[in-house]
Amino acid sequence: MTSGNEEPDSKALNRLNPDTGSVEIPDSRLALEHAEHRFGWQSGIGDGLPVDPDLDPLDPGEPSREHHRALAHTPRAHLGILGAIACGGFIGTLARYEVIRAWPTPQGHIPWSLLAINTSGALMIGLVLTALLERTAPTKYLRPFITTGVIGGWTTMSTLALGADSLLKSGEFAAGITYLLITLIGGAAAVFIGIQAGRLGIAERVPEIH
Repeated sequence: MTSGNEEPDSKALNRLNPDTGSVEIPDSRLALEHAEHRFGWQSGIGDGLPVDPDLDPLDPGEPSREHHRALAHTPRAHLGILGAIACGGFIGTLARYEVIRAWPTPQGHIPWSLLAINTSGALMIGLVLTALLERTAPTKYLRPFITTGVIGGWTTMSTLALGADSLLKSGEFAAGITYLLITLIGGAAAVFIGIQAGRLGIAERVPEIH
């Protein structure tokens, strides 16, 4: 264990067992301290981002240690998750289609309908994902249904790229650049607001690690 601001020993986090040739899983508390020191987030509910349980706390780019390698075939349990994502995606995509139909964009203008869709989607992902991860018990279908399905279908990266590309190619450089900047800055701000809103009323605490 470490004290103060001293970084945990990296060798203790990555021990190679000479007998088995495998890497031993580090102590959970030591791993958490190392992650806090390396990535700057605090455990529990604080100023850091919500911690996705599917990711490794030592490296958010890697799956969690409880993650199992995908099988050659898709188990029935995974088919249920895919079904939840598909249903949510249908709802989100249909809603986006109807909004775009009701709020068309004139040629050469910023597509405000898509801007509103993507910004609201960023707000929802921050709010909903934070609430699901930090307020509710783990669920099998709710998170993929809402986040990957509904919000994933509601927002659109491809149409954003197409709209910006069309504006730039038609010579509307100011509109194209403005569209991209507002989308990026507004989306980041919306996610931040959503995370903070999802944490309202939750007292700060550090989870007990066994």
